[in-house]
Amino acid sequence: MSQDLGVLEDEREEVNELTIGLASHTNSGLISSLLLKYSYQIDRKNYRFGQFEIANVKNEREERFTSSNSSNSFILGKIKYLIPIRLSYGHERTLFEKFPENGVRIHYTYSAGPSIGVVKPYYIEYPFSDSLQGTQIVAYDPDIHSLNQIRGDAGMFTGFTSGTINPGAHGRMSLNCEYGRNSNLLLGVEAGMVSEIYLFKNIVNINQEAKRFYNSLFLHFYYGISF
Repeated sequence: MSQDLGVLEDEREEVNELTIGLASHTNSGLISSLLLKYSYQIDRKNYRFGQFEIANVKNEREERFTSSNSSNSFILGKIKYLIPIRLSYGHERTLFEKFPENGVRIHYTYSAGPSIGVVKPYYIEYPFSDSLQGTQIVAYDPDIHSLNQIRGDAGMFTGFTSGTINPGAHGRMSLNCEYGRNSNLLLGVEAGMVSEIYLFKNIVNINQEAKRFYNSLFLHFYYGISF
């Protein structure tokens, strides 16, 4: 009987998982990255996975101010955006298995991979001149743009194609708690840490020193399917 169960266990169907989620990082805002992850089972307790993430790294001291000339806001001292695109490959190990239905699975993960840092100017809305009405979208330069004249910022993805690439690498580790409403739907939360290093130093705010190395804690909420 035990041999039959062993055969059934060995011949069980492999499980694949596809999830999408949002994460909050300590070196960014409340919603600071979007993640897409594909996992495949290699045995009862182990998975391999690939993950794509696009994030936004901020200065920890960033403050947003409302313009005195409009209802829009801008970030004082910000001159650049750092937008990492992270490609990860990693391992997932189950600590506690979930029941066939309505169970919770707890597992830990570790992964690493390349980081493509998109460094783009911080664009603001600024008057054409003191004597003319109307505004223009320009890259903020603290040497020529008066804070009293700024009408607001132009959004994170304005001028995305004008950014430069700073290559790097990252590693992460985390603990996951995953809830399966049924055999196919997944809902989970992941908490962990990511470390990242770039080839060149980045400076995103005039109040911050340029640096290459970044650490952050994160909390990731995700939803997906198994198949």
